[in-house]
Amino acid sequence: GAAAQEAIANLGKYADPAQYCLIMADATPEAVSLVFVNGWSEASQPSDGHEGLGLWGVEDRLRRAGGRVLAERVADRWVTSIWLPRSADPSEEESK
Repeated sequence: GAAAQEAIANLGKYADPAQYCLIMADATPEAVSLVFVNGWSEASQPSDGHEGLGLWGVEDRLRRAGGRVLAERVADRWVTSIWLPRSADPSEEESK
């Protein structure tokens, strides 16, 4: 939820409006994967590379659930990947 919401919010904030944005989702019995791709624009990037915690603010929650997030520039695109395994109940994992 929160990681996907943040990735979508980043598309609105930082994507180059002259280029396409792509959102891909894949759900298997084992995991859910989301990939967000948008055009890179130097002009639309915050001066320090990021503002606030954004995706990194939810990264810890993903990691505790066995998931991960990766955000990186690939050529002239910005790619954000989110992967989360399906589990019965996250609270069960915390009690182990």
